[in-house]
Amino acid sequence: MLTNNQDSKGTNKGKGINRMNGKMIFKFAAVAAIVCVASAARVYAATIALGADDTTYFGLANGNALPAPDAVYMGEFTITDTQIAALMSGGTVSAANYATLVSDFVPLNGTGFQPIGTGTGGDAGSIGATFAGINPSFASGAIHLLVVNTATTVGASQVGVFTGSALWAFPASMATGSTSIDTDNALTAPLIGAYAASLDAASKGYTFDADSGNDLGNIAALELATVVPEPSTYLLVGTGLLGLLALRRRS
Repeated sequence: MLTNNQDSKGTNKGKGINRMNGKMIFKFAAVAAIVCVASAARVYAATIALGADDTTYFGLANGNALPAPDAVYMGEFTITDTQIAALMSGGTVSAANYATLVSDFVPLNGTGFQPIGTGTGGDAGSIGATFAGINPSFASGAIHLLVVNTATTVGASQVGVFTGSALWAFPASMATGSTSIDTDNALTAPLIGAYAASLDAASKGYTFDADSGNDLGNIAALELATVVPEPSTYLLVGTGLLGLLALRRRS
């Protein structure tokens, strides 16, 4: 005789239902875990828009507009602004001091790089880019730009470090905050480099953007400083040239 909890084969219905419920609970738990992991994997980041156009552009040491694909890095330094400025002497930076500068720079979110020449106006030396990062230690800190005349920091022969005091600050929330900075608000005394006002920008490779409303005579440049090789480097180059001359004379 079958009980109410058994089917025609005598199988206990309660156990079957329990097994079914267990499987359903397991599936729901697995789906919930996947949803939780997906939510946790979602990355929030602060965004900082950089504008370099119309009035103040990035320039080489001779004032010429910085060409593509030279690089702009955004981040902070582990040394103070005073220590950064001390790495430049007589408008130049030694190779050793350049190495120190790069090693003490912490780029935003591990990269913080943007190529130059992406400005919407198409002006040489301009840039219109958005940086993103989640480094919590940067919150409300001063934004610094490390600019080099190469696609990476390796092998650069010119470098500049620019900031904008209180006007250039990372968002208080490095998870969801946003802000924008402009080279027009950069300090006129760069930490590394020089500020040149009222340039004949047309002769410096700056293409005037007619809808900017600015006169080319009012254009200014944030110019890079020259990285000077160490005397030992000159000695090695000189020795090599003398050796080549000696071999040529023998031949």
